[in-house]
Order: sequence, then C-alpha cells, then structure tokens
Amino acid sequence: MAEDSLLTEYLAITENTAKLSDRRQTVSDLFLGVNSLFLAAAGFVAVSNRLTSWWAVAIVIAITGIACIINSIWYRLIGRYRALINLRIRYLEGLEVALQESGVFGPLTLSSEDGKDKHAVLRGVYLIEKKSDLYSKGAKMGFFKLERDLVATFFVAFFLLAVASGVLTYLVTAQILSPLIITLPIGG
Repeated sequence: MAEDSLLTEYLAITENTAKLSDRRQTVSDLFLGVNSLFLAAAGFVAVSNRLTSWWAVAIVIAITGIACIINSIWYRLIGRYRALINLRIRYLEGLEVALQESGVFGPLTLSSEDGKDKHAVLRGVYLIEKKSDLYSKGAKMGFFKLERDLVATFFVAFFLLAVASGVLTYLVTAQILSPLIITLPIGG
C-alpha cells in the first residue's frame, strides 16, 4: 500500500512539474514577444524622423529603460522558475529511489541513441537524466544559461540601438551626415 501512495505522489508531482515547466515556457514566450515589439518600436522611432530629432532619441532611451526593467523582471523569473523546478526534480529523484527500493520501479533496458548498445538501468527518468551529461557542470549550454543569454542579448540590443540612435542623430544634426532617406515602394 505504501508503494501505491508513493507512486500516486510521484505521478502528481510529475504532472505539477510539467505544468510549472509549461508556465515557465509561456512566461518566456510572453517576454520574448514583448521584447520584440519594444525593439521594433524603438527602431521605428529611431529612423522615423530621418535621424534629425533629439526627441526620437529621448523616446528610444525611454523605451530602452522600460525594456531594461521588463528584462530584469524576466531575468529574475527565470531564476525562480529554475529553482522551483529543480526542487521538484530533486524530490522526484528521491521518490524514484524509494520506488526502486520498494520494487515498483524495476530494471529497464535502454538502447543508445544509435540503437547499437543496450544496457539495463533502474527506472526513474530523473535519475537517468541526472547520470547523463545533459545537465552536468561541464555541459556547454544548459537551458538556464541559454535563457539568461537571451535576456542579456536583448539588454545589449536595446543599449546598442539607443547609442546608435544618439550618435547618428548627433552626426546628422551636426551636418556631418545627411539625414536618412527613407523610400517606400509604390504600388503593389
């Protein structure tokens, strides 16, 4: 009977972890969309006046400031979701050990990716993943690092756009460069 309650708990926490992971992905998708929208808006404002107005530079800087606040929130959320999901995974690993010891999770034969080698392992996907090199400290690109790098890329993109907007506007207003010429195709 204890094995049944352990398995029920394992299944419930696995489902809860999957939902939390889905919510994390939805949050990242939302922030990715907001960043894309803000970056496009900042770019449009930067060139819409042909780089002749300091007001456009001020607006680009304001958009950059708002985006930086949004991205700092995203950065912190990624860390919190990672901590919550990792806690659940460690708990699930413990449950897998208990289920192995009780005999509910017996041995399982796995094939290698190429299908040539087969080896027996104890059941428990989280324990198997932990033994793999997917999440090791030596792994070049973990999910968490990739997410954080994406946020950092947006920080840099906004900063570069604001600086470029200011420098180009200075060069145009100082008459070192001629104003930007924007041509739109006519007809369809």
